[in-house]
Amino acid sequence: MRYLQHKFRRPPDDSRPWFLELSGRALSLATDIKDKADRAAQRLSSPTRTFTFHDVAYGSIPASIRGFVDHGNLAVYLEPLSGMSGEDDNDPAHANLVIIREPPPVVYQGQGADTKPSHEIYRQIAMLLETCDAADLTPLESLHRSPN
Repeated sequence: MRYLQHKFRRPPDDSRPWFLELSGRALSLATDIKDKADRAAQRLSSPTRTFTFHDVAYGSIPASIRGFVDHGNLAVYLEPLSGMSGEDDNDPAHANLVIIREPPPVVYQGQGADTKPSHEIYRQIAMLLETCDAADLTPLESLHRSPN
């Protein structure tokens, strides 16, 4: 849950109608899952630390999308990127999982009590996702939509 919480970011454009977003890919449109993940890991690597592609968290359709919609504070938006500043910015499968409104904080009772951000929404998101091992991407490849 903490991992998910730290991956959600405020949208870069204030005109977006949601509170937080997690960039990802619509796997039904993605044809280069392993290649793109390997390139991302390589960009994160340094001489003292190596990153490798291990797993993909994904939502199987339609179950997770229905869960996001039924939740009432989650949505998925397809937002293809057109490659303005480089190869990795060109992604016709780019999508955002969004938290529409700021979740209510946990309120503690008592004198001088403070509030804390709630982790509940991230737990709910985690319950809607599955993982796929990088060694066998067959479940993800079966989600790819063939062109008509």
